[in-house]
Amino acid sequence: MQTTGSNAAREGDALLKRQENGLYQVTFLYHSTEANKVVLESDDLYERMLDENDNLKAFTKISGTDTFELQLHDLPADAFCCYNFKVDGTVTS
Repeated sequence: MQTTGSNAAREGDALLKRQENGLYQVTFLYHSTEANKVVLESDDLYERMLDENDNLKAFTKISGTDTFELQLHDLPADAFCCYNFKVDGTVTS
């Protein structure tokens, strides 16, 4: 499982965890004291980012921190994903 983010070194990271079923859970983190809404942009992961009502999942802010989190489950080990963060309507680079 590989992820490639445009600004991971500055504001975000992807954490990978192998699940019991052999697939991966990916946790995307975004750090900001100013952001209100963070969305992951990724053609590779688009279908996996939809909720049960086919709405795009947004990051949730971890209470008391400057960190936003989004978890995706059951990604195969050979997945390769490019992504960007969309923060308050603007794609970061």
